[in-house]
Amino acid sequence: IVISATYNIIQLLEHEVDLSSVKELIPLNGGASLLEITLPQNYKLDGTSLMALTLPADCNIVCINRNGQTIIPRGKTTLKSGDIMLVVTLGQEKELRKALKIKE
Repeated sequence: IVISATYNIIQLLEHEVDLSSVKELIPLNGGASLLEITLPQNYKLDGTSLMALTLPADCNIVCINRNGQTIIPRGKTTLKSGDIMLVVTLGQEKELRKALKIKE
């Protein structure tokens, strides 16, 4: 088996330097993924509660990191610009981006 060290290094760098607002952290069994979503500055939905959103059925916001503090989200939890969310999803990234109004 031929292994390209250059290709492997490029893959690692692309993963570490990913500037997109949505990153896949860990692929999980059954087609699920753990995503990290960073909400942009001047976020359109800043102040919107989670219960006001129509998230895809196969998505669950696990936690939110806001200014170094971890929040376990509930329906009344509001989104803020700069929040970093961990989300488990079952192949619903495109629909999740749409619901959160995050550009690709």
